[in-house]
Amino acid sequence: MEWLELLIEVDDYAEEIVSEYLWLLGSTGVSIKDRSDFENLPDDGFGTVKGEINESQYSQHPIVLGYFDANSAIDGIIYELESYINQYNQVNKEQPITLYRMQSEQIKSQDWENKWKEYYQPIQMTRYMSIIPVWESYTPESKANICIYLDPGMAFGTGSHPTTELMLIFLEVVMKTNDLVIDVGTGSGILAIAAYKLGAKKVWAYEYDHSVIETARENIRINTNSTDIDVIENDKLNGVNRQVNVISANILADILEPLIPQAYDNLVPDGALLLSGIYYDKVDEIKQALINHDFRIEQILQRGEWFAIYARKGRENRCKDTL
Repeated sequence: MEWLELLIEVDDYAEEIVSEYLWLLGSTGVSIKDRSDFENLPDDGFGTVKGEINESQYSQHPIVLGYFDANSAIDGIIYELESYINQYNQVNKEQPITLYRMQSEQIKSQDWENKWKEYYQPIQMTRYMSIIPVWESYTPESKANICIYLDPGMAFGTGSHPTTELMLIFLEVVMKTNDLVIDVGTGSGILAIAAYKLGAKKVWAYEYDHSVIETARENIRINTNSTDIDVIENDKLNGVNRQVNVISANILADILEPLIPQAYDNLVPDGALLLSGIYYDKVDEIKQALINHDFRIEQILQRGEWFAIYARKGRENRCKDTL
């Protein structure tokens, strides 16, 4: 099968915005190629983490790659994307999006898979968790290290985005054995898998995008034979009525805000709500929405211009310093 690959070079703060719009334009897969994913990868006692950067493979700015059916009208897609960015820039004049480069190329699926594997390497995400591509042989030196194996297919990047890292850090902090967990916008299933490997008794993973459901299920199958992680097609928590200990959501801030009251209804008293995917200009808005819905903010983490918030159901706001 052949595909049209649309390559877009943008600033790091724009990669999620451009990625989201490519999905809306009908992309069958989106990935992000960012040199920062593989710079200064740590080896902190759990075994060598591979992934030395090949300078020839990476540009100065992140690359967003969208994949479309070979019969797609790529000129029309480029026009729609440029029009959307122009409209965005008219509203966001303080931080406009620059499209440094755009180009398209026709490729075969096998060629794409080979290109992907060139830069998708094991990554130590937190003190205890590593993300490992299924085709890599990796043996941690410590049994304490949790390995999450992913076969991202054409739907996802490396899993090393700062928003994912922040959520994994929070999961390590809040998870207790036998917790019940909901993951909203599960995507590749990485957070659902992490929660289960950190001791969750049951995980319900909700995903709105039908096209990635099977990817999540396959990644879960790779990591565990358990039936205690359910992947369910659903929009946010619409129609969901559960009482769980932890809810995680690594999605766009515009979706997080309406999710907050739904999360409140599905959490036990003092239950933890973990939110990521929050760009710096949306932090205050999300904080206020949490306070308005009787959450207390426990901690805020930052990586570059991305933020994550850990809150608990109940009053008495006592936010800790951002790390």
